[in-house]
Amino acid sequence: MSKRKSTTRTKSFTADAILVLSEARKNELRQSVDYRKTKKILGNIFSNIRKTTAKVGPTPPPEFVYHPEYQNFKKNCKEMWRKWREAQRISRILRELKRAENQNEEQKSMINMLGYLGLVESLGVTMMHIALLFLIANGRELHTKGHPTKHAKTFKELEGIWDNNYKLGFLKSSGVSIFGKKIVNTELRNIIAHLNFTVEKNSGEIRGGKRNKIIDIEGKISNFWKGIDIVNLVLEDIGFVAWLRQKVASHE
Repeated sequence: MSKRKSTTRTKSFTADAILVLSEARKNELRQSVDYRKTKKILGNIFSNIRKTTAKVGPTPPPEFVYHPEYQNFKKNCKEMWRKWREAQRISRILRELKRAENQNEEQKSMINMLGYLGLVESLGVTMMHIALLFLIANGRELHTKGHPTKHAKTFKELEGIWDNNYKLGFLKSSGVSIFGKKIVNTELRNIIAHLNFTVEKNSGEIRGGKRNKIIDIEGKISNFWKGIDIVNLVLEDIGFVAWLRQKVASHE
């Protein structure tokens, strides 16, 4: 199996568990096409739903009101924060497990495969749901499965939609393609979840899927983290992280 060195980045966890990137890493990511595309879409949505408009009442002065979806978006704050923190905690544990000493090549490969699955199912899916709530707040309709069908508006309802390809397609159709490109690889996720792969005992080489192709899991993990770093930075740069902290702290 080919080995890739992870890209240089300084990561730490603050007391509230939101990932912190070095300034050098931030500047690097801001030059990427994925950053610019994602920031443009999510930034415009976040600005739009917080914008107040004047509503003329029976007597002056006019009343200023938020976007119709603002209150629903704000109601998700507590759950967004809780899920984000928990996903960060899980990802930290997985990274610590990967750094454990005295692992042979077979064990390293198996830990990487199961670690990738854990990263996708925790941090990857959580960040995907946050992005979906942005699009829903902008008027896009994502339907729940089963009967009766309704428009998903909460984290819990999004979690009830098990088809990640459906959610990735929804994001892509809205211009948010970074999740499908870098963060949630459903094909690899399914290969690992169904244990449809083998690990060579001595070299640690991984093969899996219908064609039994070599899987560069370290490359996939590196790609995952680049996508997560970009989304985290976008949410910071558009002011969402500061806004979310404030709303949760004030219990609004």
